[in-house]
Amino acid sequence: MQTIIANFSHIDALVFNQDKTKYSHSHMLACLRKEGDSIQSSEGYTVVKDLQGKPWAYKKSDKDRINPFSVTTSHSYPYVYSGHSRNKDLIGCDVEKIRDFEDFFLTSFLHPHERSHIDTLDVFLRNEEATIAWTIKESFLKALGSGLRVHPKRVDVSSILLNKKKNIHTVTYDGKSRICTIVSLEKVGEFIFCFLSMPRQVQSKCLE
Repeated sequence: MQTIIANFSHIDALVFNQDKTKYSHSHMLACLRKEGDSIQSSEGYTVVKDLQGKPWAYKKSDKDRINPFSVTTSHSYPYVYSGHSRNKDLIGCDVEKIRDFEDFFLTSFLHPHERSHIDTLDVFLRNEEATIAWTIKESFLKALGSGLRVHPKRVDVSSILLNKKKNIHTVTYDGKSRICTIVSLEKVGEFIFCFLSMPRQVQSKCLE
């Protein structure tokens, strides 16, 4: 799989508050130029969402749109995180700050299997692990194209939480196992970064 992950960048506070969406979009397209592409400006690409809401980038010179780039981006002040894949795998990324979760909020988004695991941890690790779970879930849902239109509790990532050193995992979606690859899952200071990919057929199976 040819996947490029842009180095995450810091967003200026003024930019973040005024136009973080536009900045993230530009940052995402900048990933496409990291391979020495002949197109030197993000103006050379266009982004189109498919019927599920998944964004795909195309060179504007590709009039028939036959060579898509799967793209993804996320931001959480002061970071923006983006990437793309040249093949047709689906990708999704997310960055989240570790937070103190109220019990009712944990119950609202964690699958029971995830909650059982997290409840065995001490308070500090519980918050970190819950943030990791949320970050993986959102990356998975972004890869599908649904985003949070699908309730995160329908996604069970407990197998990833229990074995973070693996790359290939199964995520359970509505009780059915789906294959995904954890490209990157790391903690930087108080933030969790996740980047994952999955075969495109997973999208149709989950959203059919």
